Amino acid sequence: MAQPAAQNTLQQIQTLLDRLVQIQLDQTIRTATDKDKRVETIVRNLIDQTTKCDGASVGAVRRWIKDIQIAFEQVDQPFIVRIVTSTVSGTLRYEIEHYLSSRAHDDNLQRHQVPWQDIRDYIYIYCQSSRGKD
Repeated sequence: MAQPAAQNTLQQIQTLLDRLVQIQLDQTIRTATDKDKRVETIVRNLIDQTTKCDGASVGAVRRWIKDIQIAFEQVDQPFIVRIVTSTVSGTLRYEIEHYLSSRAHDDNLQRHQVPWQDIRDYIYIYCQSSRGKD
């Protein structure tokens, strides 16, 4: 008779442990989802706050780069590429898209892995060569 009682107790303990694990898993998922939502809100706000740039003037590009630098202090690298591509237009957008594609292909990277510093350096070179053509 002692065995069925012990087995029943073990089943109750197992049931409680299963519940605790499920509660912890649910909490972890909620926390991750909440964090994702907060990051998405931050990224959208940064896109809205960042000066839009078409590369038409060196001054505008410099202001845009400063805005991206500020954004870089607030979010991680993968989000910077999204902010960059969401805030440029015209020939500057074409140049950045081309650079991201070629860098990703040449270095076997995802687009969001191309470092901001490399993108920025490329933009500086692009601006210098564009200014020489004007």
